[in-house]
Amino acid sequence: MSKFEELCKSYATARENYFNYRNACWDFASHLVSGMIDYFQCPKEQVKFIPLKGDEKPGSVYTLMGAMHLDDDTFWHLGVGLTLYIAPNVFPHETILLPLLIKKVTDYFIVKLDGHQKEFKIHIDKTDEFDTFYEFVFQQIQETYEKGLQRFLDQNEATRKIGFT
Repeated sequence: MSKFEELCKSYATARENYFNYRNACWDFASHLVSGMIDYFQCPKEQVKFIPLKGDEKPGSVYTLMGAMHLDDDTFWHLGVGLTLYIAPNVFPHETILLPLLIKKVTDYFIVKLDGHQKEFKIHIDKTDEFDTFYEFVFQQIQETYEKGLQRFLDQNEATRKIGFT
């Protein structure tokens, strides 16, 4: 085998490793989001995927794969939009963005919400690990709505921020 052929083999192996890793992360992300929808007992039409890199085009509909990207921090980034309402078919509606970060590590995944330090170690076959993450996300959203206004009013001007983060 020539040196060039060895380089070609290395290139082919690197591509195969990348696509295997990407597909494993895509499959996990799909499982994660589907489980979260079930955990929240959320109608599927209230969920959408949103690119986090600023590539979102108004009016576009994204697949999970189209909205995910691998970033320099070694995590896959995926925006999940959850549209909340006061009552079905009654406005106003608000879509909150859940910025998910996902990384495969040997036989488990690390998952976190962007902007939060807490990381969750999730094995694909451990339902309780998924549920722990879902409950954390649920509590973060609920706390934002229940305490957000008061927290906003109590902050000084330099650090004031409103909304789900």
